[in-house]
Amino acid sequence: MKLMPVLMLAAVLAGCSSKPPDEAGGQPTPRVTQTVTASPTPAETPTPEATHYRMLTLMAGHADVTFVVALNGNTVGTLNGDTNGDLTPSVLPGDNSVVVSWTLAHPLKSGEKATLTIERRIPGQDGWTTVFSRVVDSTTKIKEARGTFANEAIGDNSALEGSSNGSSVGQPSQ
Repeated sequence: MKLMPVLMLAAVLAGCSSKPPDEAGGQPTPRVTQTVTASPTPAETPTPEATHYRMLTLMAGHADVTFVVALNGNTVGTLNGDTNGDLTPSVLPGDNSVVVSWTLAHPLKSGEKATLTIERRIPGQDGWTTVFSRVVDSTTKIKEARGTFANEAIGDNSALEGSSNGSSVGQPSQ
């Protein structure tokens, strides 16, 4: 019984041959060939890298400031301490409205300050460029800053132009 599968396999393999069958005259059957011309695989067009935006905070001294960042009417982050966050998914083509508010855990002393910065990195260019910045120190009286920055299109390498309610780029309105 155990030999039955082995015998069946041997019979199947015996019927297989890598040689073409002989014709009556002992000549092999001619094989049909076909010429195929292949074109090279087209090169993939690389997808341009998109412009990236980030927000980051830097605390000096014992500053304990919490920033709340709204972009285009939507809160996109709450930052406390030295931290950062990705804004790229929230940035729209055209003008982008920024509203930054902050709260102090305690009054700031001389030399203590907190800085919130929004930066962008354009593909093909080195480093990050500031598009909005706000410094809060012991002399700051207001609790909110508003501004705008322009983004022509995500992935566009054109220069960024913007304003902050009439001020230069990166300078929030008071």
